[in-house]
Amino acid sequence: MKKKEIVILALVVAALVAALLLMNIIGSHGGRRLEITVNGEEYQSFVLTDQTNMHFTIETPDGYNEVVITNGVVDVVDADCHNHVCVDTKPASKIFDKIVCLPHKVVIEIVGDDGEMD
Repeated sequence: MKKKEIVILALVVAALVAALLLMNIIGSHGGRRLEITVNGEEYQSFVLTDQTNMHFTIETPDGYNEVVITNGVVDVVDADCHNHVCVDTKPASKIFDKIVCLPHKVVIEIVGDDGEMD
């Protein structure tokens, strides 16, 4: 590789890293909403801040999911589904993070505060 090609490649890599860091900063500190759907229907939706602390249970015809929010970080801590994928999923804290329980048809996702996944 010529020196000019190496410089161009380094600039492209640096631009990609900067874009990823910017997305991470915006995703973790931008306005966030927690949207919960059950069987495709809105179940609950509210603004999520770093000070949000809650403990609630999502009741569905297929079972329950126990959700704990600590300092704006959402975690499913218990469920009566057979596979517990939702319980084993890492906690959600940034825009685009999602926790899904397929047996209960529950989707817990963090979106931009305007309701869009921007």
